[in-house]
Amino acid sequence: MNRFYETFIKYPTDKPKYADFYNRYFGNLNPSTLLEIGVLKGGSHRSWMELFPNCRVVGIDIDQSCKDNNKDLEVYIGDQRDPLFLGQLISNISSPDIIIDDGSHSMSGQILSFIHLYPHLKTGGLYIIEDINTSYMDSYYDYEITLIEYMKTLIDPIGPVNRSIKPGEDSFKFTASSITFEPNICLLRK
Repeated sequence: MNRFYETFIKYPTDKPKYADFYNRYFGNLNPSTLLEIGVLKGGSHRSWMELFPNCRVVGIDIDQSCKDNNKDLEVYIGDQRDPLFLGQLISNISSPDIIIDDGSHSMSGQILSFIHLYPHLKTGGLYIIEDINTSYMDSYYDYEITLIEYMKTLIDPIGPVNRSIKPGEDSFKFTASSITFEPNICLLRK
């Protein structure tokens, strides 16, 4: 067993399935700020607090009960697709070292939060998107393209990396030192 698995099984979370992944990529990290999209019952939030005791762990969720039922956690309530909410959030917490998207798993949620949050990630920081298998599930398909298709545009040398997918969205110049795909999860290192 690794310390990630041991910690994840203490709390109500689906993170044990990613314990080996997190052990490989987070094992030697000492982040100052970790932002996780998706709070639910607060299990992964508490796991991150235990794994990184000197880290500010911030969660966002669309459901007010996540904050009401987890008063011991730093939780902001808002939509992960809302650029105004995300902008206010970043103003409050500054640039995170790690961002983990375990939120709606919808295509719009995954893509729009990436577009708006990735530029604020610290250089060298990690952006993780969990449960990317939802790109192949009709019930999560609420956008022009899937997350997997969007990620392909980021690595395509002639793809639309410097423009928005939808008119009116903020675009950004995408740079990453690496992009890693593993079963149902991806990691981008800025």
